[in-house]
Amino acid sequence: MSQARYSIIPTAALEDDRVTAQQLRILATLGSFMGKDNEGFPSQSKIAERAKCSRQTVNKALRCLADFGYIQVIGRTRGGLKRALRYRVILDVNLSDIEAEAPMFPDVKKSDIDVKEGDNDVNPEGDNDVNSMELTAKEDTQGKKPTPKRVSPKKVSEEILSLLPKAKVRMAPRDSLPKVVKTILNQTDEQTLLGAVKACYSDPKHTAEDGQYAPAIYSWLKDGVWKNWVAEVEHNSTLTEEDWAAAFRIYVEGGGWPVSAFSPAPHDPNCTAPAKMLRHAAKLLEGTPAAEGILKNLEIGEAA
Repeated sequence: MSQARYSIIPTAALEDDRVTAQQLRILATLGSFMGKDNEGFPSQSKIAERAKCSRQTVNKALRCLADFGYIQVIGRTRGGLKRALRYRVILDVNLSDIEAEAPMFPDVKKSDIDVKEGDNDVNPEGDNDVNSMELTAKEDTQGKKPTPKRVSPKKVSEEILSLLPKAKVRMAPRDSLPKVVKTILNQTDEQTLLGAVKACYSDPKHTAEDGQYAPAIYSWLKDGVWKNWVAEVEHNSTLTEEDWAAAFRIYVEGGGWPVSAFSPAPHDPNCTAPAKMLRHAAKLLEGTPAAEGILKNLEIGEAA
């Protein structure tokens, strides 16, 4: 349990339609680390642990909150890789000033746009008396997909257990695990769920010291935390240059390879990271076995 007794955040964020519930939770979590001058230096992993979400979710949320003007990221650049040293929560934020700077659709809320677009797409003939519940039912009956092949929750549970560190397997409730897996399989498919498990439990931060820092699988599934890891699997090829740079910074500093769900580590022959970052990492790690592996991979890639 956190030792923080309170959190300091700008009240403007509570009324800002751009700020999602997840981002607000992360902002409140960041506020719980603030000290003198509203500054703190928690790691993204620590914020994720306290906010009950993935580090990748924290990373994206902090970027948005910085863009919105609610936080300031203070960092430095080392070897071409930017590293955040501390964060500052900006309290003197006036929401009316923010809204005055938004030139596009100032009088229309996002929810209004969504409803109108949905009505036009589903009901082009203008039947405005049909409510959203009826439209949903109509879509379900008209465009019904074939029933997917049924999978065994018990079998999927066993596959999940095979992906966990040994310490977490011993603690997993084998009797109740298939029940929560069955509920999840009503929402998503087997491969998506297993992909999320692989992404989370292959994370170096979680697998270190035989899974000491890995989440308890039953709570992780039951509380829906697994959904935070689905995006990593679905957007495997959409890592930004900034994401790659952050991953390489952790790798070079000996913190493991945090994006193993996207690509094997730089010294692995199947690594799909940008060549320029591989060359830069090899230079920083010159004289180490990892550098030799990276250089070998670059030679193979150039030869191909």
